[in-house]
Amino acid sequence: MSRLPRTESGFVLPTAIFLLVVLAALATYMVSLSRTSHISSALDVQGTRTYLAARAGIEWAAWQLLRNATCNTGPTPWR
Repeated sequence: MSRLPRTESGFVLPTAIFLLVVLAALATYMVSLSRTSHISSALDVQGTRTYLAARAGIEWAAWQLLRNATCNTGPTPWR
């Protein structure tokens, strides 16, 4: 039995390091994408709440105006 010299020693380590770096980069990108998605969703919810609060204020003012024929929001400076 004759043994051939091993000329490929040490090839696995650089490949493993390269794969680890690529997987770490992909994981970082996925975390960043997930964070951006969550922030976008939270801002969408806040925008909807703001719109509904403004609409409720307008409806309340219209109801006050129709009920009292005036809008009693406080003293006016010209009276």
